[in-house]
Amino acid sequence: MKPSVVSDILAVGEVPSPEQLEILAKAGFKSVINCQPDGEVERFAPSAALKAEAARHGLGYVYAPIESRTPSDEELAALQQALGHLPSPVYAFCYSGARSAAAAAFLQTSTAEPEQIIKEYAVAGFDISGLKPWLDDERKRRAPGAANAGAALSSVAPAMAPAPIAAPLPASLDLKGIVVLPRAAGFSGFAVAG
Repeated sequence: MKPSVVSDILAVGEVPSPEQLEILAKAGFKSVINCQPDGEVERFAPSAALKAEAARHGLGYVYAPIESRTPSDEELAALQQALGHLPSPVYAFCYSGARSAAAAAFLQTSTAEPEQIIKEYAVAGFDISGLKPWLDDERKRRAPGAANAGAALSSVAPAMAPAPIAAPLPASLDLKGIVVLPRAAGFSGFAVAG
C-alpha cells in the first residue's frame, strides 16, 4: 500500500488489507473511500468487510465504485459527494489507485489546468498523461461560469482543514514496510509511502 497525495485533503492508492486500515487510521487519515467495485478482484475483501474494519478504527467510510479511468458523471458525483461529507484527510482506493487518481484529477479540473494536474500527479507517482483529452473536456465543463461547473476538489469542504499526519507514530506500531514521509514537493498535505 503506497498512498500518494493528490490534493490537500486526498491521497489515493491500492486497496488496503483490513490490517492496513488500522495503519491508515494511526497515520492520521480520518476517512476512506472504496472505489474498487465489489467482486471485480476475488482476493479483495468485500466493501461490507472493509466498512466494518474502517468503523472499528474510527475511519469514515464510503463505497463509491469506479469502473474505469474515464469515470461517468454519476461516479464523479458520488466521489465528490463523499469528499464533501467525510472528514479529511481521505484515502481513496481501488486496484492500483489509478482509477481513484483519475477521478480525483477530473474533479480538480474546475480549478486547475490539465497540464498542471498531469505534472502534479506524475510527482505523486501516477501517469495520467493519456487522459489529457478527457481532462481538457472536463475542464471546459467544470470551468467557473460553466453551466454544470462542480466544486473544486481542494475546496470541497472548506471547514475540513487537512490534519497533519506526518507526526511521529508510536514505536510499538508495526508498519509492515510503510513509513510516513514529509509531504511531496508541490503538494500541501501529506504522503505515506512504502
